[in-house]
Amino acid sequence: MGTRNTRDAIVEAALDLFNKDTVAAVSTNHIAREIGISPGNLYYHYRNKEEIVRAVFDRMVGDWDTVWQLPPGRAPTASDLARTLERTFELHWRYRFFQRELLALLTRDPQLRDRYRAVYRQRLEEFTVFAESLAAAGVIRSSIESWFTGLLEGLWIIGEHWMGHLEIVGDPSDPAQVRRGIRVIVAVLDPHLSDEFFADHSQEGPNP
Repeated sequence: MGTRNTRDAIVEAALDLFNKDTVAAVSTNHIAREIGISPGNLYYHYRNKEEIVRAVFDRMVGDWDTVWQLPPGRAPTASDLARTLERTFELHWRYRFFQRELLALLTRDPQLRDRYRAVYRQRLEEFTVFAESLAAAGVIRSSIESWFTGLLEGLWIIGEHWMGHLEIVGDPSDPAQVRRGIRVIVAVLDPHLSDEFFADHSQEGPNP
């Protein structure tokens, strides 16, 4: 197995184990055993578990990078908004351990916390551009007022903490409950969505 393949395999195995259990319960020995390498080989690629968690976070960020991008060469549509919400919650499911343990992970690792804060600022900027384009295209009714930033921040909070919410009052291992977060987002957006959106998608939300 080449160096890049080994690093990728470590990250993939860690993601799977973290999702099944918790970060605290998964050791580097568990990860090494999962892919059939020695602990020494794992430490050649990552010095400790914190570096592995950061690598998983970087992969998650990379997967997110295309989600809130505008479609090239045309205005966004109601279907684009629906697909974006679908992809958002698909990634929440794929990286569910991170949301479940967000506060603990960021508290334990200042480097990870700094990266997260930078990504948060970047995503809010992307949300704003996307929302402004949706408003210009007539998909959402809201004009760009001062409260608009507050709405986008609220949607971020719902999305980022949905898995933690399920940890307390639901079942974060149930994909259907994870996808129910889409309906919650649509419910919050409801007063601002145009007739075009609801002509394409029912009040139940896009393919819940």
